[in-house]
Amino acid sequence: MKRAMSKAKKTTTNDDLAGIRRAHLRFGWTEIAIAFAAGATLELLLGMKSGLFADDVLRKELWSLAHFHAAFLGVVNLVYPSVVATPRKMASRALMLGSALLPLGLFLGGIHHPEGDPGIAIWLAPAGGVLLVGVAVAHARAAWRA
Repeated sequence: MKRAMSKAKKTTTNDDLAGIRRAHLRFGWTEIAIAFAAGATLELLLGMKSGLFADDVLRKELWSLAHFHAAFLGVVNLVYPSVVATPRKMASRALMLGSALLPLGLFLGGIHHPEGDPGIAIWLAPAGGVLLVGVAVAHARAAWRA
């Protein structure tokens, strides 16, 4: 009886799958829109030779990395529900949280920083990275078991 109940808890319903797909579509397109707006802003700052961006090498690098990671992870969120056989709620949430924390940490770490070191908010980036690696490892293990 317990075994049947534990299997019932792990089963993902069609409504859950539709909700996960909808959440990743919304999140992915929102993240891509933010990344495109950030990229256009970075290009504008660079084209105007703004001291805010062009003169600060660390800020320039961190903000460029934030822009790239946001765009890439937005695309990952768009394709996630269609390439994973059975998306799980926990992995889905971890992917979205990691996809937000990694570029946010890079961006915030470049806003105000001491000479040569990123700001304290850079610690959001590795936290997001750990979540993303965890999701990738969980799905790799599931793929090898299938």
